[in-house]
Amino acid sequence: MKHHASLYIGTFDTISQHLPEDVQKTGSDVRHVVCDRLTIDDARDIMREAVQRPVEKETRSFVLSFFDATSEAQNALLKTLEEPVATSVFYIIVPHREVLIPTVQSRLMTIDVMQEEVSSKTARDFFARPYKEKFDHIAHIAKEHDAKWIEEFLKSAEQYAREIRNMALTKALLLARKYISTSGASRKMLLEHVVLSA
Repeated sequence: MKHHASLYIGTFDTISQHLPEDVQKTGSDVRHVVCDRLTIDDARDIMREAVQRPVEKETRSFVLSFFDATSEAQNALLKTLEEPVATSVFYIIVPHREVLIPTVQSRLMTIDVMQEEVSSKTARDFFARPYKEKFDHIAHIAKEHDAKWIEEFLKSAEQYAREIRNMALTKALLLARKYISTSGASRKMLLEHVVLSA
């Protein structure tokens, strides 16, 4: 049986592929809210939609991904989680459990998607190097278009950011994930921003 509210630790980019297939894309009964900070207005919109009947499916699904949320937004969301509508399902994605107040956390079932443990050692060792060495290495990687190293480094850095609960690094990694494969984007600048945020 599907739980009405699940918690995933990570970012939208890293977690979305692990969500049930039918909620990975938006649709008439699937709503994605991806933002830096969840506000009371966002929560009220979600609450209004949560009580509406599904259009095509048996349930309406809400994927909420945010780095932070106001206490007002969380308390409003809590009311919906405490008295769930049978036809609404929530998937909440945050970088750390501590983003959520304890009462909201208690209403969520945590889903562990880390099937294979990603080591933070690569990133930890890299960040410990002198800045000149880090920037020289990044310049070389960007020039060589070493996509494999970049992907392994980003995964390791995401794990490292979770371990040390560094919000600035998490946001820099989200930005890098969003644009690193975009045509014309500067991999060098994105990775340098990650280094400066660590």
